[in-house]
Amino acid sequence: MQISRREFNVLMSSVAIALVTPRVSAQALRVRREIRTLSPADLDGLRAGVQAMRALPKANFRSWLYQAGVHGAPAGDSAGVPDAGTYWNQCVHGGLHFLSWHRWELLFIEEIMRLMSGRCDFTLPYWDYIADGFLPDPLRLPADASNPLYNSSRAAALNDGSAGLGGLSLNALDQAAFANFSGSLYGNPHSAVHGLIGGDMGSVPTAARDPVFYLHHCNIDRYWECWSKSGKANPGAPWTTQTFPFRTLSGHRDARAGDVGRTSDVGYTYDNLPCRQRFRPDLRDLVRDLRHIKLRVRPRPIPEPGPWPWAAALTTESFVITGQPLAVLLPQAELRKANIAARGADGGAPAAVTLRGVTMSREAQSGGFFIEAWIAPAKALRAGNLQDAQQIGSFSGFDLTLHAGHEGHAGAQSIALPIGEQAMRLLTGAQGDVAVVFVRRGLVGRNGKQLDGSARAELFKVEGLGLEAARR
Repeated sequence: MQISRREFNVLMSSVAIALVTPRVSAQALRVRREIRTLSPADLDGLRAGVQAMRALPKANFRSWLYQAGVHGAPAGDSAGVPDAGTYWNQCVHGGLHFLSWHRWELLFIEEIMRLMSGRCDFTLPYWDYIADGFLPDPLRLPADASNPLYNSSRAAALNDGSAGLGGLSLNALDQAAFANFSGSLYGNPHSAVHGLIGGDMGSVPTAARDPVFYLHHCNIDRYWECWSKSGKANPGAPWTTQTFPFRTLSGHRDARAGDVGRTSDVGYTYDNLPCRQRFRPDLRDLVRDLRHIKLRVRPRPIPEPGPWPWAAALTTESFVITGQPLAVLLPQAELRKANIAARGADGGAPAAVTLRGVTMSREAQSGGFFIEAWIAPAKALRAGNLQDAQQIGSFSGFDLTLHAGHEGHAGAQSIALPIGEQAMRLLTGAQGDVAVVFVRRGLVGRNGKQLDGSARAELFKVEGLGLEAARR
């Protein structure tokens, strides 16, 4: 690789922090800031870095398309990239290394953008969409090719500024166990944001082509640091020893999960810590016109895809999720048979609500929404008493595209929604039937009201809903 003297000087000033392992002095910490607080010069640096990366051919590892491919790429897109088999399609989603892999990814692309922008002080910004869900102006204006931060594939109402992200929450920060925190954060706001933005962001193989991807994941990374700062602990070995292959400015790197447990370990922090939960979603406003269905429990569970970390306790018949709120009723007799509490397991996430054999419609592929899942006592739900309802997770079409860029993976997927501590107490302490409630959450207008979505539109077909215990 040939680089200029200017690039060499920027490189030498930028790699020192990212390559120090595992501790960096407090004086050296770089600060990632919310995009709306950036100075004009900082915004120019962000634009210049993206523009310079876009100008490089895909096979150049500093290029925009190459780095997007590290996260994910459409099938066949690796043609002409000799080392794609080692470094592409490496993203970790839905597992215990979701946060650590993406922290390393952000560090290495930040390093490249520092070089390409020519700014030794460059840091990636984040977008605090909990504080303000309307797309920041630099990402949408001007709305043409002259703006390297603009992406026309996003939901049109986001790009034109008439709507913002709705239904986002930080319930994950209340979880004590890392597995529950990571799983909850993965669903909402992580996957929820991908689903709401849609377009490139709505699919794993194309998500990192949209510049908003990096601002989104910086914000997710910030929430991890907020959770850690509150005194909660990451897992120990073997979580700490897991490594991920990256091609960096200094060559190949087997990046270790345990080396990025805190942002200060690798030389940066955020300008706004700790994070605060702004609101708790009100299920009452979401379940008007609620449809109840009571499904027969299958005599035998659906065959498990491998590797699948959950063991079925019970599985229902198939059903369809539409834009209309839906309650799937689980009879108390079946819950007793499943004995889910006694089947608790390791890792602090003893059970999950799982959706097996999920396929999405064309309507779902267009994005602009996500599905939120709750658990509630069925009797109280029918009476409109929802004070005990507990949110268990969220998912979107994004979750069904994880393997879309990998050969040999197609068709239906499975989704696991780990049950947090409070929801688990509700489930195991219920005296009667329990309902799993699914509601569609979409973009919101300037008046704060959700934009209309087709209530009858078929979104997802589900082969069966399961209650499953984590494998030991």
